[in-house]
Amino acid sequence: VDEDNDNQQDPGEIFDLAGKVWQPGQPATLALTPDLAENEVTTQHCLVALVQDAFGNAVPNVTVRFQVTGTNTKTGSDATDAAGRADFCYVGGQVAEPAFRTLTPKTAENIVNTPHCVQAYVTDMFLNPNPGILVRFSVTGTTTRNETRTTNAGGIAEFCYTSTTSGLDMIHAYADTDEDNTQDPEEPFDDATKLWQPGDPAFVVLTPETSTNEVGTEHCVKAEVEDAFGNPTPDRLVRFDVEGASEQDQDPADEDGSDRTDEFGNATHCYTGPDLPGADTIHAYADNDEDGVQDANEPFDDATKTWVLPPSTPGCEIKLNTGGWINTFTGSKGTFGGNARIELDGAIRGQLEYQDHSALTSVTFHSTEVLVIRCDADRKRAEIYGMGEVNGLPPVFFRITVRDLDEPGSTPGPDTYQFFTTAYASGAEDNPLQGGNIQIHVF
Repeated sequence: VDEDNDNQQDPGEIFDLAGKVWQPGQPATLALTPDLAENEVTTQHCLVALVQDAFGNAVPNVTVRFQVTGTNTKTGSDATDAAGRADFCYVGGQVAEPAFRTLTPKTAENIVNTPHCVQAYVTDMFLNPNPGILVRFSVTGTTTRNETRTTNAGGIAEFCYTSTTSGLDMIHAYADTDEDNTQDPEEPFDDATKLWQPGDPAFVVLTPETSTNEVGTEHCVKAEVEDAFGNPTPDRLVRFDVEGASEQDQDPADEDGSDRTDEFGNATHCYTGPDLPGADTIHAYADNDEDGVQDANEPFDDATKTWVLPPSTPGCEIKLNTGGWINTFTGSKGTFGGNARIELDGAIRGQLEYQDHSALTSVTFHSTEVLVIRCDADRKRAEIYGMGEVNGLPPVFFRITVRDLDEPGSTPGPDTYQFFTTAYASGAEDNPLQGGNIQIHVF
C-alpha cells in the first residue's frame, strides 16, 4: 500500500504476493522425427513425436498413438513428457523395399506359336523375396504386349505369351512399388530377349509362274518358302525337277537341282533351255526331312516355261554347197545341201536337205518351212531353224548350225556343219566338212 504516494514501496508499507501458472493449450501440432530414415532389416528404429499447442508450447501428458504400415506392420503408444515428447521404437522385419528384380531366362529361342514364359524374381537388397509387389511387363518387337502380375510368397511373378512372327523381342519388366503404373527412377527393373524362329515350311511359291525365253538361253526360278504364318524359312532344302523340252534323261520326277533357302527364305534354280522350241514344267518342293522324297506334308509349287525361236538376222543368206558331206557320230557319211535367205522385205525362203547314209540309222530329211535365220556379226557362224520331214514322218523342228571359216570350205574344212532334231544329231557343232563349202553373207 503506497501510503505516501511516492510510487515506491517504503519499509512499513504493507504488501502481499500471489502466483499464476499458465498451462499449454490443446495439442495443435505434432512433428515426427526423423522425417525420413533408412535402416538395415532386423535393426531397431526409433521416432520422437513432439506435441505443441497453437502457440508452440510443449504439451505434456498427452497420449500419442503410432501405427506403421508398409513392409512392416506395427502399433504402439506413449505419453508426452514435460517437453511434449513421446517416443516409439520398433524392430524392422526381414523384408525391405524391393531393390533387385531379375528376369529369367535372360535369352531364349523358340519356334513361333509356342508359349514362352519369363519370371521376375523380386528381392530386397539382402535378397529377401518381396511378395505382393506389382510387376509390369512389356514386350516389343515381333508383337506388342503389356501385362501386370503380382509376386507370390517367393517374390516371383510369371508372365507368358507367344508370337506368330519370327524375329527378336525385347522384354522389359519393373517393380511398380507405388502402383502408379509409371516406372520411377528408384523402381528396380530388368530386361530379357526372345528370338522367335520360323516353323517348318508350309508354303512354296515359284516365280515366275509362267515365262517365255529364247531357246538355248538360261532360265532361273525362285522358290519362296514360308511357314504356316508367312514367315520366311531360312536354311531349308528345296529340290527342283524340270520336265519337258529341257529334260535330258527323260526320267520323271527326278531331281535336276537343289538349293538351300537364304535368310529371306529364297532358293534359286537356273538351267539352260533346249535347242529347239518346246515347254517345261518346273516342280519344286521343300524337303523338310531332307530324305530326297516328297512327303505328303511337304509343300510344293509348279511353274511353266515356254521356249521360242530367236529372231532372225535381217539380210542373212546361207549357201550350203550341194554334195557337201561330213562324218557323223556313228562314223557314217552324212551329206547335205541347200540354201536359206531373208529377203529385203523380211520374207524367209529356203530349201534344205540332209541324209545319213548309215545302214543302221538311215536318216533322210527335207525341210518344209524355214522359220528363222541367224547370222553372227562376224559372218562366221549361222543357225537355221525350221520344220521338216524325217524319213517321211510328220514335220518336226530342226536346227542347222554352220561355220564359214575359209574358202573353199573343205580340204577337209575349217567350215563346219551340224544337223539337229530332238531325236537326232549328226555330230558335234564344230564337225568339219569332208567335202563341199559353206558360205554366209549379210547384205
